[in-house]
Amino acid sequence: AGMEVTSVTGITENDLTSSVNVFPNPFSDNTSLSFTSAVAGNASVVVYNLVGEKVIDMNLGTIAAGTQRIELDFASMEAGIYLISLTAGGETSTLRVTNTH
Repeated sequence: AGMEVTSVTGITENDLTSSVNVFPNPFSDNTSLSFTSAVAGNASVVVYNLVGEKVIDMNLGTIAAGTQRIELDFASMEAGIYLISLTAGGETSTLRVTNTH
């Protein structure tokens, strides 16, 4: 009574984490966030400082599938480590960045 798989269909790997890039990092004042979303949909970027305060909250609205690039302005923020949380295509990816400002 074994099982046999003859074919697999409809599985799509949509890995947002592997397509997210922040450059430069570390940076002074501002940096660029780029990512590729396999599907169109709502997207947002939220940046937290290390005590958990939300310092940037950007609702990007509906984005098209493909590569997106967003400028993040840290000029008014203290030097230090921040966490960028990107949500796009139903997935969330978090990156650690350093502002040397």
